[in-house]
Amino acid sequence: MARYWLLSCLSLAITGIAAPDYRQITTFTGPCVRELAVMAKEGDITSARAQARALCRSDAEQSCPDLWLVYAYCEIRLDEPGVLEICEDVARRLPKSAAAHMLHLRAIIASVDSGNVIQSFTKLKKAVRSAEYAVACDPDCHTARIVLIMVYSMPKLFGGDTAKLKLHLSELSQRSAHDYALVQGMLQVRLDNHAAAIMNFEEAKRLDPSNRHPVMLMIKSKVEMGDYDGAFTLCKKIEPEFTGDGQGQEKFVELSAQSLLHVEEALVASREYLETAKGITPEERAKVLAHTAIILKSIGRVDESKQRMEEARRAWKNVDDHVKKLAKKYHKQGSKVVAR
Repeated sequence: MARYWLLSCLSLAITGIAAPDYRQITTFTGPCVRELAVMAKEGDITSARAQARALCRSDAEQSCPDLWLVYAYCEIRLDEPGVLEICEDVARRLPKSAAAHMLHLRAIIASVDSGNVIQSFTKLKKAVRSAEYAVACDPDCHTARIVLIMVYSMPKLFGGDTAKLKLHLSELSQRSAHDYALVQGMLQVRLDNHAAAIMNFEEAKRLDPSNRHPVMLMIKSKVEMGDYDGAFTLCKKIEPEFTGDGQGQEKFVELSAQSLLHVEEALVASREYLETAKGITPEERAKVLAHTAIILKSIGRVDESKQRMEEARRAWKNVDDHVKKLAKKYHKQGSKVVAR
């Protein structure tokens, strides 16, 4: 039970941190690093990371504060060794920056080993502190507040706190109807009530049509309910509404690899994603290549499948571990996929 609640919270916390105020580096950095932030989000993130790192280290004390945010952002996106320590340093340098604490929070959770419950619980407490710092710096940092709500809604033994939960729910309801609907949906997911969750996510989408996050959460709930057609339809809607980074195409390919449905459309989506998506990391590229390899294998195009897997391995050294996790996940869900 302890492990279930803890990992459930971590999973949902990660989902919360994936909201736009983390992904959209250009929204929380100023003009002094605008070009570098745009490069990190839409262009060559590896080059952006190298430039930011060099500038920060050349004059650590006098560097523009936002430059450290770009540096930390790039380190997280590229999952470089030592990223947690770097983000801790950035949070120390910028103690009044909610963005710095949010990036530190993201790095903490990304570093969690889901198989080590004691370590996970220790890091969860550190993540809560970072979220609390972020809210203290900026009461409108709704993503941090969502993470706190997900933690405080757990049983008391695992970090739950009814009084703090009520406080943050009340604050969120007053500050953002969209994010309040979003977290209500996430709480329903915690209860495995996906139909109710989708209703809340739909309300969040209605309140902020420009925000894709409710749609991504709806896709997950549709899959949990076995409604793959509904999930694929939502994936198709993402790209026309939210152009740029190809998240809709990326998710479509993943779902096709999982279900072996809409494979021809998925191959088209994969090609478009790999050719046009902006600011994707080597890891993201490798995952799409691996999913494509699964699809190709399923329709008998074995040589092409092997070629895509080799490309994936060249892009990201951990792709084989990712594929093994996929195979285990799909097996639990009754999929026909056998990933190799």
